[in-house]
Amino acid sequence: MVILSFLAFDAYCQNKTIEVKYISTDIIIDGKQDDWPEMDLVIPGGGNFPYTNKNMAAVAWNEQNLFVIFSIEDKNLCMHESGNNNPRLYLNDGIEIYIDTKGDSGKKMDNNDYQILISIPNTYTVFKGDKFLIREGYQVPKDFENHTLILDKAVTVSGTINDITDYDKGYVAEAAIPWQSLGIKPYTGYAFKLDLCVNDVDTLVDMRSMPDDWHPISINTVNYQGKTEYGYPEYWTDAVLTGKPGLGVALKNVIQKHWQFAYSLFLIILGIAGWIIYRQFKKIRFYQTFPSRSQLQQLDAGSQRTGVFDVPNNNHIQIEKTNIPDQITEIKKYIDANIQKDISLHDLCQHIHLGDRHLQRLCRQYCGLSPIQLVNTMKLEAAEKLLTETNLTINEIAFHFGYDDAGYFSNLFKKYYGSSPVAYRKNKKNS
Repeated sequence: MVILSFLAFDAYCQNKTIEVKYISTDIIIDGKQDDWPEMDLVIPGGGNFPYTNKNMAAVAWNEQNLFVIFSIEDKNLCMHESGNNNPRLYLNDGIEIYIDTKGDSGKKMDNNDYQILISIPNTYTVFKGDKFLIREGYQVPKDFENHTLILDKAVTVSGTINDITDYDKGYVAEAAIPWQSLGIKPYTGYAFKLDLCVNDVDTLVDMRSMPDDWHPISINTVNYQGKTEYGYPEYWTDAVLTGKPGLGVALKNVIQKHWQFAYSLFLIILGIAGWIIYRQFKKIRFYQTFPSRSQLQQLDAGSQRTGVFDVPNNNHIQIEKTNIPDQITEIKKYIDANIQKDISLHDLCQHIHLGDRHLQRLCRQYCGLSPIQLVNTMKLEAAEKLLTETNLTINEIAFHFGYDDAGYFSNLFKKYYGSSPVAYRKNKKNS
């Protein structure tokens, strides 16, 4: 029964493709499982009774890295070698990751294949297929000195190392392998070969003097397919990148790739938003200080000021004033002639060849209004005539007199006449 179960598991693993799922959240390489949504890959347990192991793993990817994590339950943690770039780290409890970047290797590793060996407490060695060793007919043609692969890795150990007086819990090994180091440009559907392996050592006997090809029974090795000899690409599993980044991640990647353009666009948007806010603020301030028509009539009746009511060709209330400067008369004529345009302070100053401060002083002194208030009061007087004598809509009247915001025009009209354009028109018709 045990043999049949093992054979069934072996057949299952050989036919199953490892789906490397896209992950949009950041994975921190700290030897912890907190960032991983699930551990969905089962590697057959190894070890000698009573130190049998439970091995779980998971893989994921984003645009920068291939992520791999192992969670190993091991009651007897052992190590015999130390230091990075040590080809004999397999004599420690640890994990191995094999990658065929092209997915095209046969029975032997080639120069597109990598072996990453990570052991407790937190050491690693990287091997790469060597074309010169391939030519010389080596059974496992790999070398650990001639590669450019870099990675971020971390191992956390729960228990005591090389202490047989207690039962340990195990360890977690985590790694981020940059696609660029592998020479891969990742995309959804990219296919390659991957093998996930566990080295389990259950002896404290010094094995460092033993030959490299000596593997006592106290060293247990197993890969995802249940093989104990896994340095051969034919025993590795097909893998494919699945999933894709969401809109937020895609936008983030575009910004990172084209940061100068994104920064310029941000400044433009910020400038536009600032300009809109500034305009709205000016409109609010202008509205708050804008006088009503009754206030202007009272000022005109009791002073030598001239309001909007004595403009030539204006059929509204006529109030005769004396000693009015020619510039004021000329300004009113200019506004009346260009009443349908968006008239600015600059336009008025240019027309009568006065500075804005001088014009402001003249308008305040003889009209009781700022130049722009004078423009708007004259526009509203003309708009009132269209409102009562035509069937034009409020929007049409607003746009006719240069207001691009009919809502703002209606508010200004209500402030000036004491009622909204709609109510004013209705009252006039009923009177």
